[in-house]
Amino acid sequence: MTAPNHIVGGVVVTGIFGGIAGINILEKWEYIIICIIFSLLPDIDHPGSIMGRTFKPISRFINRNYGHRTVTHNLAALAVVCFITWLICQGAGFDGPITFLVFGGYFSHLIFDMMTVAGVPLFYPWALNPCVIPGKPEARFVVSDVKSEARIFGFFGICFFLMMPLMEQGFWTSYNRTFGTQSHLKSEYNASLDLLEVDYSYKMGSEEFKGKAFVIEATDSKTTLLENGKFKFLDKAIHQGISVTPTHTDFKFRFETKSFVSIDADSLNKLTVDSLIMEIEVVANNDFKTSTFETGNKYKGSYLKDFFVEELYQESEKETYISSSSPRIKTLETRIKNLESEEAEMKRDFQQQESILKSLKSDLDFATEIYEKEKLMEEIKEQEKKVNSVFENGAKVQELKVQIRELRESDRIKNQEKRMDVERKNKEGELEPTRLSGVVRYLILL
Repeated sequence: MTAPNHIVGGVVVTGIFGGIAGINILEKWEYIIICIIFSLLPDIDHPGSIMGRTFKPISRFINRNYGHRTVTHNLAALAVVCFITWLICQGAGFDGPITFLVFGGYFSHLIFDMMTVAGVPLFYPWALNPCVIPGKPEARFVVSDVKSEARIFGFFGICFFLMMPLMEQGFWTSYNRTFGTQSHLKSEYNASLDLLEVDYSYKMGSEEFKGKAFVIEATDSKTTLLENGKFKFLDKAIHQGISVTPTHTDFKFRFETKSFVSIDADSLNKLTVDSLIMEIEVVANNDFKTSTFETGNKYKGSYLKDFFVEELYQESEKETYISSSSPRIKTLETRIKNLESEEAEMKRDFQQQESILKSLKSDLDFATEIYEKEKLMEEIKEQEKKVNSVFENGAKVQELKVQIRELRESDRIKNQEKRMDVERKNKEGELEPTRLSGVVRYLILL
C-alpha cells in the first residue's frame, strides 16, 4: 500500500479506535502529525519510501541486513516502539495520548500491509510466514495498482469526513446523542472526564421549554443542570418528553467538602457567598435567618447560590438600677436647716442679748429693795437662757449630722448590693454570641 493510503488510513483507523477509547485525535494538530509519522515509520526499511529517504543511513542498513517487511513489520517492533515512546513521555512529563497515537499509526500500517498479496511476517522473528487478510489472494490488494490505490484512498477519504463527528465526540457520546435520553446522558456523564454541556428540551402540558446548560449530576430519572449560574432540574416525574444532547467541553469540575466548627456568621458567609453549594448543613446555639428566609437554630439545604446567614438579635428586657435614699435624711436635713437658721438669727442678736444681760446685772448690783432684786434676778435668768440657747442648737445640729452620715452609709451599702443584683440579673438574661457549626459541599468549576 502506498504512503498516501497509509497516511489517510492510519488517521481514520486511529481516529475511530480513539473515539471508542474516548480520545479525540482531532483535538490538536500535533496528534495528526504523530499519527502520520508512525503510520509511515514501518517502511523505514525501504530506501525508496518517505521514511527511507528521510533516514537514509538507517534505511539502507535495515534493508541490506533484513530486507523489506521483516524487522519493522511485526508485533515485536510495534511493542518496542510503543515502549520507547512511553518511556520518553514519562521522562519528559508529556501529557496526552501520545503512546496511543503511536500504537494506532504503527499498527494500522501492519494491518493494511496484511491486506496486500505479499502480507507481513507479523510474528517475526519467531515465525517468518506472512500473515494476510483475507485468505483468498484475489481478494487482497496489489501494491502500486493505481486503480486499487485510488479506490482505497477514496474510501478512506469518505470515511474520514463521515467519521469526524465520531472522532471529535467519541463513540459513546455519539451513541448517547443519538438516543438523547436521561439514561444515556447518565452513561455519558459517568464516563466523561470533563464538564458536559447539554442542549435540553421538555414539555409541561402543551408548553415546550428549551435551553443549554452544564450537567452537574445525572441519574436515570433526574438531571441537575447549571444554567446561567443557577441550578435547574430535569425530572422525569414532572417534565414530559425530555430530550438531552450532550457535548464535551474543555472545562473541569470537582466537588469539595469543608467542615466548620463554632464560627461566627461573617466567617460562614465568607465560605458560602459567591459559591455554588451542592449541600449544606448548619447548627447553632441561637436562632439565625438564612438567605432562603428560613429561621431556626438548624438548617439543611441543597443546590444553593450565594447562601448566607444573619444573626437574630433578641433584645431581652433589662432591669434598670435606681438608687434610693432613706426618707429620714430629708427630715433631718430640714431640722438642721431650721436650727442653723435659728442659730444664725440668734447669733446676730447675741451681742444685744449679752448687753441686756450685763445691764440687768448692773441694775441688780444697785437695787436696794428685795422685790426689785427678785424681779431683776428672774429677768437675768431668762436672758441667760436666751444666750445659752445658741450653743444648744449647735450641739443638736452636730448630733443630727452624725445621724445623717450613718443613714447615708447605710444607703450606700444597700444601693451597692441592689446595683450588683440588677447587673447579675441583666447579664443572665443576655444571649451568648451566635456560633455556627456544620459542613458544606461545593461545586467548583475549573
